Amino acid sequence: MPRSHWAYELDFGSDAWMPESLRRFDIDPAQLSERTNAAAIEFSPEESDRAAHFLRDLLTHLAGSDFSLAFPSHPVIATLHHHKQIW
Repeated sequence: MPRSHWAYELDFGSDAWMPESLRRFDIDPAQLSERTNAAAIEFSPEESDRAAHFLRDLLTHLAGSDFSLAFPSHPVIATLHHHKQIW
């Protein structure tokens, strides 16, 4: 989940790389680009490889934005910080 909102990320914050990254994981960025909320992208346990690759893209490319990770089956929330850190 973006710590801002999808419209910002896809128009300004991460527009240079995120739309293509989302497409690689069969997520249509056009469905997110008008959202002014931080709606979650959900990966099932069977999609853990896809989730790992998307997280790698986030950690590699984030330059000014942060994202949150939530794990529904665990009481854990993490922040992917744009300085390439996980809090």
